[in-house]
Amino acid sequence: MTVKNKEDLKKNTPPKHILIVDDDSIFRGALSQTLLHEGYQVTQVENGNAAKDVIGIQNFDAVISDINMPGTSGIQLLHFSKQEKPLLPFILMTGFAELKETQEAYDLGARGFLPKPFKKAELLSILQEILSPNTQE
Repeated sequence: MTVKNKEDLKKNTPPKHILIVDDDSIFRGALSQTLLHEGYQVTQVENGNAAKDVIGIQNFDAVISDINMPGTSGIQLLHFSKQEKPLLPFILMTGFAELKETQEAYDLGARGFLPKPFKKAELLSILQEILSPNTQE
């Protein structure tokens, strides 16, 4: 059964599909549950390499990725995403300020940043903004 939010039920459209990429399983699960509760469809992966695989074979409406992960970082995943699917909105999360990476991510086209831990209202606001049809490029 697919979960839909009130807005999707009104429009009779499928829920937006979000890819969550984070090596912290507890945080990844909490973020996933928050989005599921709000009516989003969610796919979770534990690292950037797994994310590359699913980005190559599935369609997503947005990616939410941690910046600091072993192996492929969130910045490296953003590079990959922009080559493979340039219009895919990308949100990066971090537990602490990383000025160099943040500037690079903006230059690459990251659409938003979430601090860890995030506030639910901030997460939903960023998603609504980037998924709104009138803000798509």
